[in-house]
Parts: sequence; C-alpha cells; structure tokens
Amino acid sequence: MRVPPGVISEYLDVSTAPNIPSFIGIFLGKVRYHAKIQFTGMAAEQVRRQYRHGKQEIEELENGICLSLPVRDDREILMKIFQYGANARVLAPESLRKRVTKEINHMTKNYTP
Repeated sequence: MRVPPGVISEYLDVSTAPNIPSFIGIFLGKVRYHAKIQFTGMAAEQVRRQYRHGKQEIEELENGICLSLPVRDDREILMKIFQYGANARVLAPESLRKRVTKEINHMTKNYTP
C-alpha cells in the first residue's frame, strides 16, 4: 500500500515545504539504501498513519506492517526504530540491523551493573 500524496497535507502546509515528500526528515542528499522495518502492536498503528517519504510503502502483515523507504542519513531512521523499541525490527539492510544491534549493546552496558 502506498500512502497517498495528499495525506501529508493533513499534517503540514506543503506549499511552505515543497520538498517534504522527497526525503525522510531533515536530511538531504543521495539515497544510501532502502530500509525495511517491521512494526507490530501500537507501533504499527501509529506508523501506518505517518507520512515519512513520498516513496514510502507500507505492506500489511499478519502481525503488523512493513515500512519500506529510501534513507539518506541513518540518524532519523534510527530514532524511529528506537522510539518503538521491541515493536520495531529492521528487516533490511543488514548494515542497518548491525548498527541497531551495536547501539543496543552499548545501551545495555549503561544499564548493567
């Protein structure tokens, strides 16, 4: 399922930000990779209603959704993944999965006596 372009206009005035549909968040530049992230539970319900990118696709799954979108910079997509914790799972690319795993390991050290 592709999010209709008109949906974003419900949340912001696209005439003042005409480039919003063409990139994720505030980061501009060449697309580095396409991410696929599975969201479950309430995270799936919330992400299903969010518009992040003009080329995003949302696939309905038995236990949630799969969000696919091009990424130019890891920072915003990492924030989105960590925002939903265990209800977000990186399916691709492997480099993003490894980056998330590395960060989780660093976080675990902060909370392990």
